Amino acid sequence: MRTLRNQTDSSAARRGAALIVAVLFMLVLGGMAASLAVLNATFHKEHSRSREEARSFYAAEAGANEALAVLMERGRAEAEALVYPRSLGEATYRVEVAFGDADPAVRADRVRLRSVGNAGVRPVGVELMLERVRNGDFGRAIAGDESVLLETGCMVDSYDSGDGPYPTAVAYANSAGHVASNDDIVFQANVAVYGDVMAGPMGTVDDSATGITVDGEVGMAEALIGFDPVVVPGFLSSGSQAVIATTLTLTGDVYYTDIDIDAGTLVIVGPARVVLDDLDLDSMSELQIDATNGPVEIYGTGDFFLAENSDITVTTPQPRDVALYLTGSNMGTGTDMIILDSDGDFHGTIYAPDARIDVDNEFHVYGAVKARSVQLEFDGEVHFDEDLLYGVAPLAEIGKERFEPAEIPEKAGPSVSWCCIPG
Repeated sequence: MRTLRNQTDSSAARRGAALIVAVLFMLVLGGMAASLAVLNATFHKEHSRSREEARSFYAAEAGANEALAVLMERGRAEAEALVYPRSLGEATYRVEVAFGDADPAVRADRVRLRSVGNAGVRPVGVELMLERVRNGDFGRAIAGDESVLLETGCMVDSYDSGDGPYPTAVAYANSAGHVASNDDIVFQANVAVYGDVMAGPMGTVDDSATGITVDGEVGMAEALIGFDPVVVPGFLSSGSQAVIATTLTLTGDVYYTDIDIDAGTLVIVGPARVVLDDLDLDSMSELQIDATNGPVEIYGTGDFFLAENSDITVTTPQPRDVALYLTGSNMGTGTDMIILDSDGDFHGTIYAPDARIDVDNEFHVYGAVKARSVQLEFDGEVHFDEDLLYGVAPLAEIGKERFEPAEIPEKAGPSVSWCCIPG
């Protein structure tokens, strides 16, 4: 009987041990299952966050690309007037456009686009830095192929039409009014140039007269300035026209062999390309150029005579919108009469690769003059528009990077600017 009781006790012990092992095994399996559940939840959460982050990034890129396209195609005011936030699928984005001329944190010749996309709890930022490219046809206030002469009392400086009209009641505006020639440059007394003065590789700068002021470098250029021939558009001729005490209005693409304005008014409304073999604007007559709705290009292929006591008026403050191309020659064997003696402000560019341009002191140029020879007459002034430094596609991307934004405030309404994306 004692042996049977010992066997029963031993069997019960084994069953108890097996039960404990089974319980422990179930606990281990439960722990592993819980860990796997936690790990799976973590993976799911990270995957969801990664997808949200990707959507946020794509939204930020889309916002930057949209702002860039609007800026390039429709200009600064339209880009600044975009209202945010904007939607892209399940995400939203906001863009800050910062111009160097208004934001001290951005270099003056640059534009910064900061776009923030948000598809969940983790916004992503993309910063795009752009730089204005100096690829315009005019890089100087005055450029001459053979010579430049500034008579007594002349002044050359610069301004930026993007900042508004030329300031009044100032001695000068900015110091980018550069003067250059492929040959010699001569200054008479009391000339002031607020910019660089560069003669050609074989030329000299004669600034020996009294009272000369040059707020810039005086030296010798290493390369010649290019003077490409003018390509005159070909239109059917409308013949000749005499305008006596009345008004002639031109717009679109037109070609006249001769226009004679006698005590009348010639009005050119843009967009327009006007080809004139000969133009005679007599005394007491007026030339009005309206580039409000589009640019105006005037091609003078022969005589181009704006008489003394005639008037010129340009209704756009943007010199890039008005261009005067003169293909005739009044030098050497040339017989064309090219005279700019009108009174008034000419906002535009003058290009005459084969002619001498004498700028009268009553003919105020806001833009640039580029010709075979340039003579700025007594007390004359040329105010270079720095906007001419940049061509029709003035922005180039110089860098793009991702950044982690802080909370971004709303931009309410079509305001000009908004603030601020930290960083």
